[in-house]
Amino acid sequence: MPQHWRNDYSSNIQPQFLRPILRVTFTVFSIIAFGQPTLETQWRIINDAGVFTQEKERLSKMVGTVNVVVFHFQATLLLATTAAFITTDPPEAGILNYTRRGPYICLIASFFLFLGGIIVGCAVQFALTSCTSEWIRDTLMGTRFRVWTMMLLLGYPFMAIAVAASVNIIGQTAPLLAHRSSLTRSFRPTNGGMEFP
Repeated sequence: MPQHWRNDYSSNIQPQFLRPILRVTFTVFSIIAFGQPTLETQWRIINDAGVFTQEKERLSKMVGTVNVVVFHFQATLLLATTAAFITTDPPEAGILNYTRRGPYICLIASFFLFLGGIIVGCAVQFALTSCTSEWIRDTLMGTRFRVWTMMLLLGYPFMAIAVAASVNIIGQTAPLLAHRSSLTRSFRPTNGGMEFP
């Protein structure tokens, strides 16, 4: 296996405190992209044409499943809901004003993260169907930067959904928690736990 496929940052990265961060990030990206903590199995697979075809189908199905989840659930539900929140005025601005700067930025960021996840997921799925093992090994993963980029592209739809859903939740709940009504004060945490009316 080539050196740039290994999770080894022993002497080539300065400053030294970045080395463990890069190792952990590489492992996380590898797990998200390929389902394994290292690329050793991928190196064996890419050099066996029969196994490579099966792996390519597995990765394509994995990205396809994420695309289906994004497109059918997230895109239709959360993307439409977020678009509605962004383009309309709140029903009662005194209670739930999601048009304030912070929540609005969260909702817009969530919208574009969902959209980016859909676009990248479709592009990756399309590209995976036409790749050969030699092209992936020599071109797409020919340098360390390209290995990182390939793992990021394979994992981006999943990561985009997670981040977008989290940002969307923050954008929708922050105005409610920031409001000082009797309803939200009733459910604020106290020293001993939740305070109920």
